Amino acid sequence: MRVRPLLVAALLAIPLPAAALTKDEFTAAIMKVWSMDEQVATLGYKAMLANEDLDEGQVKYVELALAGQRRTRGDDMTGAFDDYIAYMTHYPDAVGDEFIGDLDGFLTQFIATSERVIASEAVDEQYITDLWNLGYWFDAASAMKMAPPSRPDALLLKDMQQTGYLCSYDPTAGGVKFRFRLNDLEQPLTFCPDDHLVTIRSPQPFMGGRLRQTVLLKSGLAAEVRAGLAEDRSHEDVN
Repeated sequence: MRVRPLLVAALLAIPLPAAALTKDEFTAAIMKVWSMDEQVATLGYKAMLANEDLDEGQVKYVELALAGQRRTRGDDMTGAFDDYIAYMTHYPDAVGDEFIGDLDGFLTQFIATSERVIASEAVDEQYITDLWNLGYWFDAASAMKMAPPSRPDALLLKDMQQTGYLCSYDPTAGGVKFRFRLNDLEQPLTFCPDDHLVTIRSPQPFMGGRLRQTVLLKSGLAAEVRAGLAEDRSHEDVN
C-alpha cells in the first residue's frame, strides 16, 4: 500500500503564525487539532511541533498531547511509548507524581496488549485489533486479509476504512467482506486493491516476519521502564 501524498499534505496544513504564539492563539490551535477525526489529529499535533516558534512550555504541552493522542484515538501505542520516553529524557524536571502515575497505567496496558500479540497462536479478531492499536497498521491489514475474522469490531472497521486500509464497495457488485454502521447507514467494505493509496501511513513500519520479535523487544523495554519507576517510588517512600 502507498500513501496518498496530496491528502496527507492537506491534513498537515495547519496555519500557524510565524511569530511566537500568544496564549489565545496556542489554545485555538490546540482546539483545532483536538476537533480533528481520530488518527488525523496525530498529524495535527506533529504539524504544531514543526512550528519552531512555540515556546518550551507550549512544546512540552503538545508533546504530551501527542503521546496522549497516540495511545488512544491515534491507534499507536508504540509511538506513544516512544513519545513518553523522549519526554522524560528531554524534561526530567517535569516528571512528577501525576505524570508517573499516568505513565504507569499506560505501560500496564501497553505491555498487556503486546503480550497478547506475542502469545497469540491464531490470527483472530483480538490479534488484529491489538496490532492496530499498537500502531502496526500494515501488519494488521495483512493479517486480516490472510485470515478475515467472521465478526470484526465495528470500530476497527471504521478506523481501517477512514485511514484507507479497507475500501468502500458497491454491495450490488458483490464481493463485500465486512459491514459496519455509521450514522445509521450501513457501510459495506472490502479489501483494497494492491495499488490502492492509503490515506494515512501506518505509524509503525511493516514488520512481517519480524513482527513478534519487534513487539517483544519493545514490550521488554516498557517492562524495564515500569520496574524502574516502581523502584524510584519505593526509594522515595523510604526517604
